[in-house]
Amino acid sequence: MPPVAPPPGESPAAEPAGAEPTGTEPPQTEPPADSPADGPAPQHHPHLTAQNMRRSLILVALGSLAAAVITLVSTGNLDSVFGSSEPSVAANAGDAPVKTGSSEGPAFADAKAGTCLTWDDQQNPEIAQVDCAQPHLFEVAERVDLSNFPSSEFGPHAQVTEAQRYATLRDSVCAPAVGRYLGGGLDPSGRFTVGLIHPGGKGWSQGERTVLCGLQETGVDGTSFRPITGTVAGQDQSRVHPPGTCLGIENGLPTDPVDCATDHSVEVTGQVDLATQFPGEWPPLDKQDEFLGQTCRKISEDYLGGADALRNSTLTVYWSTQALPSWLAGSRKVDCTIGFGETEGAYAVLTGTAKGGLMIDGKAPAPKPLPPPGRAVAPPLPSVGE
Repeated sequence: MPPVAPPPGESPAAEPAGAEPTGTEPPQTEPPADSPADGPAPQHHPHLTAQNMRRSLILVALGSLAAAVITLVSTGNLDSVFGSSEPSVAANAGDAPVKTGSSEGPAFADAKAGTCLTWDDQQNPEIAQVDCAQPHLFEVAERVDLSNFPSSEFGPHAQVTEAQRYATLRDSVCAPAVGRYLGGGLDPSGRFTVGLIHPGGKGWSQGERTVLCGLQETGVDGTSFRPITGTVAGQDQSRVHPPGTCLGIENGLPTDPVDCATDHSVEVTGQVDLATQFPGEWPPLDKQDEFLGQTCRKISEDYLGGADALRNSTLTVYWSTQALPSWLAGSRKVDCTIGFGETEGAYAVLTGTAKGGLMIDGKAPAPKPLPPPGRAVAPPLPSVGE
């Protein structure tokens, strides 16, 4: 019998309680002395921090991931999800179904740890094995035979397992399997998430009880799969985007990349590799904030064409950080973004790029006038007798 998986609460697929220091939020970065004249200070908004946004997105992604996985393997005709073949050994009438190991096709039957899989039609996927150096949608971490579990739930006469149960198995069985496969190196806030592929209805009826645990990259909504090139273990898992990317908005939070002409929450101005500043141990969040506050401001100014352009946009500079579990998994890169904090915990709706044609909640930016030239405060007058 395979090792018993830890309970779902210990799953690496969910962000652990220690992902950030408990009881504190990333401090607000102090604005530079000239910030009133030069525009909004780069900051982690005290309530609308980039890290808070990141945490919210992780929870959204994890909450919808089960639906994504089940969409992959359970929509439409269950019997043809992977392309079925007749069993090589027929079962006699009244006997238990005969497990052949090939009822879901060779790509499923032959997959093992390190196998990379892909498919073209997300609604009715026909999976195929490909070299991991080629774009693919799933990297197998472990085959798990559910018939080895000490329960009649997956026995020879068991009914087809329901979608919600597969989601539970993903968290309780596949998450630890992925942890073993990567040696504990899965970034809980990164690009990749734990996935599960299970046999279709015909495969189940023919006795197939094997599921494939592995890694995938999905959108924030958990319903779109993104191609992966190379094995997960060989890449930086940081969830970052190219400069000029605009992230959509839903309920005031960023979503997946969208055309900047459509509604969005933030615009990415650049990336920072924290390893250049912190080549050794994990830097505490306040140290990251101190460094990124100035660095992301400079990146954003350069992206827009200067400090005046940033000030005139009325947008605020935001950045993400790397929590300790992400750092231990090897993630070092973060995004610098610009957005407009409309209310506590929510971004305003932007349309158009900040480089031209920007609208904030349907209105053009209205920068505050610069203070008059000269000293803002007159020098003190000399005292009598001086």
